[in-house]
Amino acid sequence: MSTPALAHTRRRLALSACAGALALGLAACGGGGDKDPDPAQAVPASVPVYAQVTVRPDGDLRQNVENVSKRLFGSSDVAALIDKELKSSGDDSSLAGRSSDWVGSRAGIFVSGVSSSSADVAVVLGISDKGKAQESLDASAKGETKKSYKDVDYYVDKNDTTTVSGIVGDYAVVGTERGLKIVVDTVKGDSVAKIADSKKYTDALGAVGDSPDTLATAYADPQGLISALARSGGVPSSALASARQAVAQAGSGWAAKFNVTNNALTIDFAATGVKQRSGAAASVGAATKALEGLPGTAWLGIGTGTLGEQLRSAIQQGLQAATMAGQDVQSQLDAIQQQLGINIDDDLLSWMGDAGIFAQGTSITSIGGALVVQTTNPAKTKTAITKITKLLGQVAPELKVSAARGVQGADSGIQIADPNLPFPILAVVGGDRFVVGIGKPAVEAGLSPSTTLADSAGYKQAANALQGVDPTFYLDFPPVVTLLRALGLDSDPTAAGTLTALSKLGSVSAGTKTSGTTVHTKIVLTLPE
Repeated sequence: MSTPALAHTRRRLALSACAGALALGLAACGGGGDKDPDPAQAVPASVPVYAQVTVRPDGDLRQNVENVSKRLFGSSDVAALIDKELKSSGDDSSLAGRSSDWVGSRAGIFVSGVSSSSADVAVVLGISDKGKAQESLDASAKGETKKSYKDVDYYVDKNDTTTVSGIVGDYAVVGTERGLKIVVDTVKGDSVAKIADSKKYTDALGAVGDSPDTLATAYADPQGLISALARSGGVPSSALASARQAVAQAGSGWAAKFNVTNNALTIDFAATGVKQRSGAAASVGAATKALEGLPGTAWLGIGTGTLGEQLRSAIQQGLQAATMAGQDVQSQLDAIQQQLGINIDDDLLSWMGDAGIFAQGTSITSIGGALVVQTTNPAKTKTAITKITKLLGQVAPELKVSAARGVQGADSGIQIADPNLPFPILAVVGGDRFVVGIGKPAVEAGLSPSTTLADSAGYKQAANALQGVDPTFYLDFPPVVTLLRALGLDSDPTAAGTLTALSKLGSVSAGTKTSGTTVHTKIVLTLPE
């Protein structure tokens, strides 16, 4: 399938799966009827990518979707909103007003064979009334070519011959011809293993907490995806080898879950079979501690454990990748370090412990931010500042570097002034903290905060929303909106619309939890009451 054909297929799949399912489901009353086929039973276990969405939510899930829609978009009529979006994107047909009594509660989409420019893909929608579904398809496919495969009739799109649609057993299918045939083979072949029964699939979904009231899930088999790329013949074998090595460390199965509560949107990611480095769980706990130790005035905070070790690992991975590509980067790096008189590992990374980044301020005069690093060797940190001062004089003589003065809590440090920047950069060490940032108040807060995020009511609420996952990221939207308005962005019509959208949001928090060989990451977007 060509790139233009893929784009057309995506539009048609969106029309079928969204307006023809979610919109219809929410416009109708009740659940999916007496018959509720699972699309995962029509997809083979061999596919490397599969996603599933609840297109006819019921009960609390339906109420939550409508509530969030009203708060974010001003209307709980999701069907009308989807139709409006489709029309604005050039699709002039609407399915929201049609009868929906044949639509099941779930739809799936899978990707099978892939290459750099094409893919075998199909949407599989469960149906509760095959006769009515066939009537609907026949009516919408007038004038299109009809074909047959294993006694299953299907239509070829007259505008895009790479896209087909048909009824296969208890499922309506739209996708590539190969994608539809894969569904036929799976439904009609008793010996074909289904993804619904795959342990790798169920284990990955279990890691994100899949449940009947989940709005959407996604799954990927990383090694299977690389194998599919290998079969396409369009990707160099060297690139595939590097990719296999990378994903071997990152897990055997990946999953994601998207859900809606009454006042929040949540996304869960999980990787199973991860080959974790020693101390990974402790590092996550340290990242949370670093985040919570940032100033309570911060509206943005990011925590990380053992910064020096993580930077060292990233450099080593980069060097390994370069070596596999036939480049001798290590020798070049050694020569540069010798010329500049600095050793990155010993002079910088060796003393860097847990760290956090924050931003604060709601006006042009109060805005600021800094990187705060716990130093394991303050004396070595002071030496590093001296070496950095000398290094800057060699590589950036246009910068004005002077001693930092009047910074409360600092034992020593430097101020770096760039004629192109409105604020100087401060790099100071005080006690067991190294802080580099913009704005004297922010740097002083980083050295010795009067209150911390751990004491902040907004942070506590965001952290609690993660439900046991250790937070490592926090962003509070109200002060950001105040800052953007203070900068005058609300006078621009385009920016004003963005500010209006941001004002409807509360906070974003994210965190990670490790358990054995499983890594679980959670992101929560809260909405203000």
